[in-house]
Amino acid sequence: MRWRWSPAAVGSAVQEAATADSAVTDTTTGTDTTAGTGTTAGTGKGTKGTTGGTTGGATGTAVEQMVSTAGIFGGTAACKPATGSPVNIGNVRTLSGVLGELFSPVRPALETFIASQNACGGLNGHKINFSISDDQGDPSTASTKVQEMIQTKKVLAFVGNIQVLTVDAVLPIIKRSGIPIIGSDITNSTWFSNPLLFPQGPPGPL
Repeated sequence: MRWRWSPAAVGSAVQEAATADSAVTDTTTGTDTTAGTGTTAGTGKGTKGTTGGTTGGATGTAVEQMVSTAGIFGGTAACKPATGSPVNIGNVRTLSGVLGELFSPVRPALETFIASQNACGGLNGHKINFSISDDQGDPSTASTKVQEMIQTKKVLAFVGNIQVLTVDAVLPIIKRSGIPIIGSDITNSTWFSNPLLFPQGPPGPL
């Protein structure tokens, strides 16, 4: 599995961006005839140039700004533990059976990531409650596990599901519930067949 981004951090960025962009949008172009010509463009608050040249407002979008500074992405912003109400995130994957040995090392990697994310703001300030379950590579078991997480754990999303042999069985449940799966094994064309499935890259070999 080739992670190129962190779903929790991106979810946080999107939420903050939505708030920021709905609150402030400045696309003013101004001219300062006193000391030169200045322009302001972009999203955010801008100021007219006072000494000539161009003075931009916010650089890039709110999402880009957050990603460039967030500690989880190597930025300089200080990390603060998540203190908000918990957000339930699930993961159903093959940890045993035919493919279990191949994919089981991903479990500690995900758990480590969740711990580091919670130490650095969680999901937009909310602590991530992470639940993981083994579908044993069996379609029927996978359907049961996914349904249980939706009904009993009240998950808002699934993240990083590795379900080479079982994704087709859980797709109908995902469609009915509207609960997305973010990140996958990207070995099955099913991952690219529904807007509730968010593979992190193009199809690739197992």
